[in-house]
Order: sequence, then structure tokens, then C-alpha cells
Amino acid sequence: MDDKLIELEKWLSSLSDFSLPTYKELPSIELYMEQVISYINETLAPLSNKDKKELTSFMVNNYVKAKLVSGPKKKKYTKDQIGYLIAITLMKQSLSLEDIATLISLEGYATDDPARLYSFFRGLETLTLKSSLENTVKHIDNSKKEYAAIAESDPTKAEEFLTARLSLIALRLAIRSEVDKLISERMVDYLSSLNHGEYDSKSSKADDKHRKREIRRQLKKNKEDSK
Repeated sequence: MDDKLIELEKWLSSLSDFSLPTYKELPSIELYMEQVISYINETLAPLSNKDKKELTSFMVNNYVKAKLVSGPKKKKYTKDQIGYLIAITLMKQSLSLEDIATLISLEGYATDDPARLYSFFRGLETLTLKSSLENTVKHIDNSKKEYAAIAESDPTKAEEFLTARLSLIALRLAIRSEVDKLISERMVDYLSSLNHGEYDSKSSKADDKHRKREIRRQLKKNKEDSK
């Protein structure tokens, strides 16, 4: 085993103590854009790869234009808006902005209280993270025990075994993520196609059309910029 594996285990251990801030812990004073960016990136840093910035002002402006989150008042963002931005920043890792827009448009079925919505999201994030971490750490620990037993008689074979086993663990996580993403997307497609009857959504039909149109425009622009 090398230092990189030790570093990986330390990172996994640090994640076991990680949780998103509670609603009460979110900034109680309104923040300017750069303050919001700094706060959210710092908050989500333990979940990021090295120094990657999970949120930028460009992204925030896109989310506002697409009506995923309401715009600032006097250039400042409230606690509720910060909560939405945290949720969007995390969900965009696995869902398209259009799918996120669909879920946000249906939030009123659960509650109109931003504090309860954020708390619900935070609870799901915490439970899912801890469950995945526990399973991953358990598999790594079992692999290390087998590695130690093999290393007593054949160190080279032990290293090959550990490499193969860790590769399998990573592959299993990747496949699970891909399958969960596939199912989630199909469910959101179904929800998007429903006729919601008499339900009075926060967003009007015109707003929904604008949101989808703006999201498509932003996605196209992002693709062009990346060329």
C-alpha cells in the first residue's frame, strides 16, 4: 500500500464527518455575489476534487436567467436563495438543468416553506452520503485484510490483488451512479409529462416556457464556449 491509498482513506474519513449546514446555519445576512460564491465553494470544498470551483458567478447568472432561483434584490442574495444554490450546485452533478427545473417546479407539492425544503434536501444528502461511505469503507477494509494475508507469502501478488480489488470497488460505484442517474432522469421525464390539473404552481406556464427556453439557450452557449 502506498501514500496515495492512505490519502484516499483520510479523505473518506473526513467525508464521514461532513454535512451541509443546517438552515439556521446558513448566512442570516444577505450576501453579494462574490460572497455567495465564496461561501458555497468553501462549504462544498470537502466534496470537490482538489481546488475545483463548484460555483461561479457565470453559473449563478445562468440559474437566475433560467428561473431556477430568484434574482437578487439590490445585488444581494438571501438565505433562501443560498439554500437553492447549494442544492442546484450538488444536483447538477447528475441532472441536467432542465431536469432540475422540473423538480423545482414541483416542490410546491411538498411544501412552500423554503426552510423545510432545504432541511429535507439536506437530510437526504446526509443519509445518502453516509450510506455510500459506509459501504465503500467496508469494502476497502475487507480488501486490506485480504491484502495483508496474501502479503505474508507473496508481496507482489498482494499488490496486484489490492489494485484489482480497488478497481472493482471504483467500477461498482461508477456503475451504480450511472444506473441511478438513468432511472432518475426517466422518472423526471415522467413527472415533466404529467398534466398537473388544478395545482397552482409558483411558476406560471409562461415562466416554465421561459425557463426551458433559457436553459436550452444557456446549454447551447456553454457548448459553443467549450469548443
